[in-house]
Amino acid sequence: MSAAACRLVFYCTRPASALQPAYSLRVALSRNLGAGPARFARARHYHYNEGQTQWRTDTMGGRPKPVEPPSRPAAIMQKRPTVNPPKRSRAAKPPLRWTGVLFALAANTLLVTLADSLVARLDGSLNLEVLATVVAPLVAGIATALYTGERGAMHAFLGALLSMPLLYLAVFAGAWPLTLFAMAFCTLGGAFTEIAMRRRPH
Repeated sequence: MSAAACRLVFYCTRPASALQPAYSLRVALSRNLGAGPARFARARHYHYNEGQTQWRTDTMGGRPKPVEPPSRPAAIMQKRPTVNPPKRSRAAKPPLRWTGVLFALAANTLLVTLADSLVARLDGSLNLEVLATVVAPLVAGIATALYTGERGAMHAFLGALLSMPLLYLAVFAGAWPLTLFAMAFCTLGGAFTEIAMRRRPH
């Protein structure tokens, strides 16, 4: 007996209860396939997600259409601009006046020379030498700051710096420490006076 004849005999002699599941599955498939695109089109929200791709079907023909992923808000996507803090506006410093520098030069040289000659006439001790190296330069710096009105410390420093060769050679007779002291205290006198003038209310 051939294989086809054996298979036919097997299906014919098989009870009806065993054929029921296969028949039910065949009927269900025929119904679903018979519905065709109309049944697929009635599914208004059918989503197919696989990775980053989304497919959606609607009632306009039943064809799957790609759905773009939701975009982030523009405010989040854009980079926030960095705002630099406003810089403090500083008033421009007034320029140096050559008359103020010459005033500091003349005042420091004159006052230190007078103080040194006074010390030489009186006693010539080191205690009185403070008049020539400390007091006289301080007075010269204060006078320079009052004369210039602004940037008195710089005017006093430049004037005292220019007066150093004269004081070194003519007044202190080659004693360079006393010359440095005279220049330093003249600058300090101008600086202290300038600070006091800034704090004074206008």
